[in-house]
Amino acid sequence: MKKVYLVLFVCLTGLFCESAQAQELHNKRIPLSTESNSLNYKLQGKKYYQEPAFNDSKFLTNEWCTGDVVLENGDRYDNLKLRLNSHLDELVEYNRRVGSTIMLDKHAISEFNLNFEDGHTEHFRKISFNKYSKDDRYFSILHEGKLSVLLWYKTIEQKITPYYDKNNILRDLKFVLTKNYYLVLPDKRIVKFTLKNQSFIKMFPEQKQEIRRLFRKNKVLIKSNEEIVRGVKLIEKEIMQN
Repeated sequence: MKKVYLVLFVCLTGLFCESAQAQELHNKRIPLSTESNSLNYKLQGKKYYQEPAFNDSKFLTNEWCTGDVVLENGDRYDNLKLRLNSHLDELVEYNRRVGSTIMLDKHAISEFNLNFEDGHTEHFRKISFNKYSKDDRYFSILHEGKLSVLLWYKTIEQKITPYYDKNNILRDLKFVLTKNYYLVLPDKRIVKFTLKNQSFIKMFPEQKQEIRRLFRKNKVLIKSNEEIVRGVKLIEKEIMQN
């Protein structure tokens, strides 16, 4: 009889310990690291399942970038593994703590930074592009001042000659990354332009002659991000101060 009581005591003790350990593992009072924010439901999102055949082509980068995210409520999360899905315009996180890929809740995000492999960092902000349709987009902020320069990365689908991929699946689409440039004017209008001097200058109908002379004098050619920013800074300094 004593043996029976002893066995029961051991079993009950084991169950109690197991229950106590389970409660401890899920106790919300335990401080979590930045990398475990999604576990504590602070950094909200849903599981993202990548399509192997198009794993890289829908993203801005082929590799995960180290970055940080700031939420609408001001909370900041550092040292995250992030990629921008430029096809869906959604930010994806690889949560190292749980070992899964999560598409972060766009409504909760205010801005974020991506540190690229070549060493440069781009700052992105969620901006309501159309106040009537609530079309929120992630824009890379190239410059902020009296004028602001925005870059929107968008991967689009293009029809191509059908081919068989490495998995022997017939495909007739390819994904192409496009760069779309916008200028935020002093009256808060957001105007799209292309990488041409003429397209850029026509956004300033009242000062187009001055800007044309200014660009010619300083040899500004709107062909790259750097030249766009240089041109905008010249306009702010030489024309908008008057």
